[in-house]
Amino acid sequence: MHRHTPARRTFLVCSAALLATTGFAGCASAPAGPRFSEAERKAITEYFARQRGRGPVEVPAQTVKAGGKLGPGPRRRRLPRELEEALPALAAPYLRLVVNADVALVNTDTDDILDVIPQVAY
Repeated sequence: MHRHTPARRTFLVCSAALLATTGFAGCASAPAGPRFSEAERKAITEYFARQRGRGPVEVPAQTVKAGGKLGPGPRRRRLPRELEEALPALAAPYLRLVVNADVALVNTDTDDILDVIPQVAY
């Protein structure tokens, strides 16, 4: 049987207590807030697919990630009015934005990126 030193035993007990009180979600967790539903993902993806047509296209790289911050660099714009009106309304301060070729759900108060549909708006 393996013996634990008092320091190791204290470490193990404290680690277990910390995991029990904070959960085991890893170090980085996504900001709290709404996410895209499956119906929204489908509507947004299909809308941009219709706009693109069927020709060959070079797909732009994904530029934003859920859990990140919306920085000043990437080009961003609101969703087309027709698409936004077809989706459920969002409460303030949440907004759906096209960021380069990605569609992001953003908290505009904190610039937190809550969810992303990558590489659909090209």
